[in-house]
Amino acid sequence: MSPLTRKRVQIFALPVLLAFFLMEAQASPRSFLYPLQSEHVREAYFLARSHSSNLDAFLNRYIRNFPVPLTGESVQSIEFRTPYELVVQRTRDKQFSYSAQDAQQDFTANRDLVVVRIVISVTPVATQVTNPIKGVQVSEWPTADDDRTAERALDSWRGFRIKVAQEKPILAKRLTAVDVTPPEVDDLTIERAIDLEFEAAQFSSGTATVEVTGPDGKTVRAEFDLDKLK
Repeated sequence: MSPLTRKRVQIFALPVLLAFFLMEAQASPRSFLYPLQSEHVREAYFLARSHSSNLDAFLNRYIRNFPVPLTGESVQSIEFRTPYELVVQRTRDKQFSYSAQDAQQDFTANRDLVVVRIVISVTPVATQVTNPIKGVQVSEWPTADDDRTAERALDSWRGFRIKVAQEKPILAKRLTAVDVTPPEVDDLTIERAIDLEFEAAQFSSGTATVEVTGPDGKTVRAEFDLDKLK
């Protein structure tokens, strides 16, 4: 190829490449950190092991808490778990025999996973009470059937309706219900975590909203600025 021909090819290729990169940037604006590299996983692992005020401040950015009444069913918290935050949570929940290599293996098995967790608190009134009590909502214990029904529905659990959206609703790939009742809670209260699983690529830059409407018709709403999450 002559120098003149090569120069013409270079001149032609330059605007094509610039147009390609511009289209890529416009088509998929990124927000939180993904895909994670091995150094990100390692960094998240050691953040979880730090048990410092930095860890508490980090986790607080990913969760919204709501007041819980003395009886009935209500939303206790809504959490947006990015791939990075999930590494922190998994490490935090494990014993000290859990290594950085274990964290990398678990991340590889759950790559680019995003979880929206809604914790619902249920405190039924004692079954011995036979007369209605004004202002007290009587509810029964959740059953395994409630959990199985939710896993098929993908957007509801026991009368609670869930919507995750960024301008338009985003459908979860999977839903699971997990008992997360702390051992120190009284015997009349249970807590269920409703985990909605998404692919990281389903989210773009900007704000994600999570709305949960209870059986009583009341709605709680949480907003997460994904550009400020890791």
